[in-house]
Amino acid sequence: LQLKYPTGGPGCDLPVWRPYGAQLTTSGGNLFGITYRPSDFFAYGMDYGTGEMWRMSPRVGTAERVGGTPVESVWGVTYDTDRDLFYLLDGNLPVTHVLVLDPVTFAVHPLPQAVGYPIGGGTDLAFDPADHHVYAANRSVSPEQLLRIDRDTGAATVVGNLGAPVTGMAWDPATSQFMAISSTGVYRVDP
Repeated sequence: LQLKYPTGGPGCDLPVWRPYGAQLTTSGGNLFGITYRPSDFFAYGMDYGTGEMWRMSPRVGTAERVGGTPVESVWGVTYDTDRDLFYLLDGNLPVTHVLVLDPVTFAVHPLPQAVGYPIGGGTDLAFDPADHHVYAANRSVSPEQLLRIDRDTGAATVVGNLGAPVTGMAWDPATSQFMAISSTGVYRVDP
């Protein structure tokens, strides 16, 4: 497992935050987790307070509520490009199961087995389309660990130590690595 800064050192030299488009006003007020769905070219996130899913256009900066779910307190969300499904992490502690969300019906069900690790709150998910696994940062241990989660069973295995308190992750197809963010910087994670 390799954790490194994409720019070669601490910090980031890219302008990450730029306001554009309409203001996003959710019922619960907190949008956590974001993932990109290439099949429709939109990004999706979950309202932590209400369980509503929001769709955002990265091209024009618009956002709209697309459906409600029975799950509140979602911290992490990722998209499975093979199965057209979203995976969610419920922020109610302790997290025991990864949840599956159908983007057409908004039906939600847990994967059959428990993750097997006490994943802490503030953890994001990422999907690797090359190996067909879901990944999570286990922040409940020190040092933090990268977990590989079987998308059929829900069971997890430890890949290695992360070395930083990762709060957000996404798969980068250009490098075949994860991009990760924490309070200390932006990283690449090579599983």
